[in-house]
Amino acid sequence: MRRNRWKSRRGAAAAVAAICLPMLLGVMALAIDGGLLRAEGQRSQVAADAASYAAIRAYHKAGSGQGDPMTAATATAVDYARVGYPANNPPQVTVVRLASPPPRYPTADLALKVVVSTHPPRLFSGIFGGPAPSVASASVSVRLRPSGGGIIVLNPTAANSLTVVGSGVIGDPDPSKPRPGILVKSNSTTAGYFYGDSRTYAASIGIVGKYVLDGSATVNGKTTSPDVIRTGVDPSTIIDPLASTFSPPDVSGLPLRQFSSAWKDTSASNPLQLLPGRYNGDVQFGGSMYYSMAPGTYYISGGKFNPSGGAHVKADGATIYLDTGDFVVDGGSDFTASGSMAYLGKGNFTLTGGASSNVTAPGDGPYEGVVLVQPPTPGADRRQVQINGGTTTNIAGTIYAPTAAMALSGGSYTINGRTQLIVDTLSVSGAAVIRPDTQTAGTGIAFHLAQ
Repeated sequence: MRRNRWKSRRGAAAAVAAICLPMLLGVMALAIDGGLLRAEGQRSQVAADAASYAAIRAYHKAGSGQGDPMTAATATAVDYARVGYPANNPPQVTVVRLASPPPRYPTADLALKVVVSTHPPRLFSGIFGGPAPSVASASVSVRLRPSGGGIIVLNPTAANSLTVVGSGVIGDPDPSKPRPGILVKSNSTTAGYFYGDSRTYAASIGIVGKYVLDGSATVNGKTTSPDVIRTGVDPSTIIDPLASTFSPPDVSGLPLRQFSSAWKDTSASNPLQLLPGRYNGDVQFGGSMYYSMAPGTYYISGGKFNPSGGAHVKADGATIYLDTGDFVVDGGSDFTASGSMAYLGKGNFTLTGGASSNVTAPGDGPYEGVVLVQPPTPGADRRQVQINGGTTTNIAGTIYAPTAAMALSGGSYTINGRTQLIVDTLSVSGAAVIRPDTQTAGTGIAFHLAQ
């Protein structure tokens, strides 16, 4: 009798299913829990990035005198990392200050690493026992703060953005004297151009792009590879520190004044007195006369301010506001101002023809520490700040002209004391000498997620 083959295999499928089912369930559990772990990794990475960026800002703030920096950074990192996690299973957060910054940001002066570790619950894989999985994510944030800033040159692309040529001099050759820090934002391969017999003495020079040092020019006494110059600076760290700081002076309620250029017999002890108010048209001094400007605001509408022809003008506590006109001192004239400043709405600033200027900035008020404001004029022709022709200038205060080309040339001799220059481009040539001694300035702090 022949055996029924099918009857002999009865129950085989159930046996195979019983054998394979645990393996299928295991694979399914691993797939589901593996996907959950991957999602948890992404979640913890976001938490680590947020925590490290917040931590480095908290560290910086505390370092400015508002507590212990590392304690503040750790507390802030914990607060940010635990957002969205259950209170009964919070992540573990570790904050470490790195001894050296990541290679991507070699000039960073601070780097914090934050590690966020979580222990997500298991679903199916828990049936196999064993310890709960751990997910750790790390993030590094850095602070960039280039030194220097007595001279800030803001044009982002110009060739020869900072030019020192001929016999031009920046800084003091005496190493015991303060020297300016210089920042150049241009990314040009010739952002800095040092040529001829020029001499540059600086506490530091940071350039986004590159520079040319040629001829007999020297930087801190060196004709090649001066160690004071650092290229490849992060452009985000070179900002206009006074952007949106200044508004035009308040001219409401100023009385209307008349200015007469008619000659009068004056002397240093008996000057012609000018009073604050609104002057329509040019205010042009001349005839070797002596003038005295009383404290207050002088609003020159539609005209220029021009000591000329050997005039002698002395101001004390004066704010000179020109809405459209130029500020020009020429013809051997001199302008002496204490606690005073000029605000040029659209005009240019020029000292030329043997003129001299001695100016100290206001010690308080909205223009504290500033001697000249040329507000930014995007899209317009570049403004000008020119000192040339054998002029002598002593300035104590900030020259703020972020969209102006500043040029010193032709034998001008400029000694800038506690002074900061914020300009679009800067050229020092001929026998011009400029000696701002401000080493640091509000160049801004930049924070970056590094890795």
